[in-house]
Amino acid sequence: MLDTERLLGILHPNFEAIMKLRLGPLKEQWEAYGPGLLYQISQVVGAELLVDSAQVYLVTPVMGGLGWSHLNTNRCHIEAVLTNQHPHLSEVMRLAWLLAQLGFERPIYSERIHADRLPVVAGLSMLPATLWAAEQLGFGQLTADSLREALEFWKIDNPARSPAQLEALAQVLLVWWETLTSGKVEWSVALTGLDRMTSMEGE
Repeated sequence: MLDTERLLGILHPNFEAIMKLRLGPLKEQWEAYGPGLLYQISQVVGAELLVDSAQVYLVTPVMGGLGWSHLNTNRCHIEAVLTNQHPHLSEVMRLAWLLAQLGFERPIYSERIHADRLPVVAGLSMLPATLWAAEQLGFGQLTADSLREALEFWKIDNPARSPAQLEALAQVLLVWWETLTSGKVEWSVALTGLDRMTSMEGE
């Protein structure tokens, strides 16, 4: 049996100390802006979508900053970079985006969207929500360009998308968000609409 803890100690003998060092900047940013971001997101999507608590795991940055949400376990992983890797997309924004997805396993959302599509829809729907929240706090912007940049930089459902496809998806998300925030459609209904829109867009 592979002793992963021993192997980790061999490969990264100072792993714990390194992670503590890398935790500092993200923790400082989160304490300053994280609660405000989640509050702003809740104003549009509803506080019931956001989980009461979650576990966040820092991992060694091998891709220059990535993150993963695990909807069925209330956990997310985020690469522990020391500084923001993008001038307009801070790591605290990325973490808020990851955390905001965790409530999607609740039946009101999961029963409307196929299990294979649910993580995709969660990530896509929370992207404009997060950028909008950051805009309300004065350190972000929600535009087609910022959506495209986030789709590409955070590697959201775009393993093989061309620049033109990313641009098209960004436009879809912006139109969807504007429709949602106009008050003409409920959140749960809007999600099924986004699922259909992005499924067709990806074909």
